[in-house]
Amino acid sequence: MRPILIPEYLKDFSCIGSACEDTCCVGWNIVVEKKTYQTYRKVRQPEMEDKLLKYVKRNRKPTTPYTSW
Repeated sequence: MRPILIPEYLKDFSCIGSACEDTCCVGWNIVVEKKTYQTYRKVRQPEMEDKLLKYVKRNRKPTTPYTSW
């Protein structure tokens, strides 16, 4: 298994969903470069593979210069 780096505060974080007054994460889209996307597609660890297939999608209609590959 590969080590995963996470911020220290994440251990104590608990999302409160609709009770959150900030809603800063609503509609989040995270842009990754082509090389990272291709790496994600090669993952064969069952737990991660399922999540990557479900949540990581290629944007074929770029909306920013960073997604135009």
